[in-house]
Amino acid sequence: MWEKALRSWGGWPWVMALLLVALLVQVGLYVGAEGLWFVDVGHWGAFRLRIGSQLLLGILGALISLILLGGNLWWAYRLPAIMASELSASPQSQAGRAGLGLRSLLSLSFGLCLLISLQLLYLGQVFSSYWSWNASVYNPTPPLPLWAKPAAIQALVTGVLAQPWQLVAVAVVAIALLLVPRFSVTLAAWVTSIGLGGVLAEQWTKVLPALNPVPFNRVDPLFGRDISFYVLRLPCLEVLLFWGVSLIFFALVSVTLVYLLAGNSLSQGRFLGFTPAQQRHLYGLGGGLLLSTSLSHWLGRYQILYSQQGVVYGASYTDIHVSLPVYTVLGTMSLLLGLGLL
Repeated sequence: MWEKALRSWGGWPWVMALLLVALLVQVGLYVGAEGLWFVDVGHWGAFRLRIGSQLLLGILGALISLILLGGNLWWAYRLPAIMASELSASPQSQAGRAGLGLRSLLSLSFGLCLLISLQLLYLGQVFSSYWSWNASVYNPTPPLPLWAKPAAIQALVTGVLAQPWQLVAVAVVAIALLLVPRFSVTLAAWVTSIGLGGVLAEQWTKVLPALNPVPFNRVDPLFGRDISFYVLRLPCLEVLLFWGVSLIFFALVSVTLVYLLAGNSLSQGRFLGFTPAQQRHLYGLGGGLLLSTSLSHWLGRYQILYSQQGVVYGASYTDIHVSLPVYTVLGTMSLLLGLGLL
């Protein structure tokens, strides 16, 4: 009942319009004030390149993310679920589908809601830390943290435990996802798409050099790659990897939640299982996530050149003979498992 009332509320266009107007006013004031300064000092072309690149990356990133997430959610809502009434006439079929009881279903669903809520918090932290209005044309941003990195997960959990209001916000969002799943998941998809677009927009200094790389004619002694790869292309690949991992992770968790709560499973007190079409959808998303993880491990091989674990800066004996083979094995295993799921 709540979900139907929220979807049918006529005030959503006004809320979206007010948010859009507030954003446009802020962007317009910033661009106008900073643009006048850059015109006065004779560097309007550099400022125009920055604003144009950020707008293009932000709009494309948000639009593609929204299309992919919206398409997966639309397909998840379109696929029919297994209803208990369909199996009531056949006790043998119902016995063959034990499924999940109410307690297990609630625990698993709430766990998925917490994952979505934590990812929204994580993306919000990344967005707020990377996006800032400043007068500098060049804003050197550090490498993006990834969900696949244990250090990023540890930092997120530590931050949530250190600030109780974040823990309360995560719990409230998770409860909302559980009570009104269709509305909340759709809203979370919009927020995720806009957040990913904003993060991509701030990474313009890593994308533009990768589009027009210049060789340095010097290679590294470990992989034999031109130094320009590490300076110009590797940062852009890390940005695309962050976007892909965040997108596929959200799609997999949200689609799984939609399937678990489909067919009034909570009110019936039992989840009877995934249909073959739902399983194929989940296999595809799981395979995509594993392929992204494989790429993360493969790019991690190059990160050992920046290692600070040894006495000197760079790849140490342990990095070359232990970390490098581990990254290679993990990347190969993730690749094979991802292809197997696909």
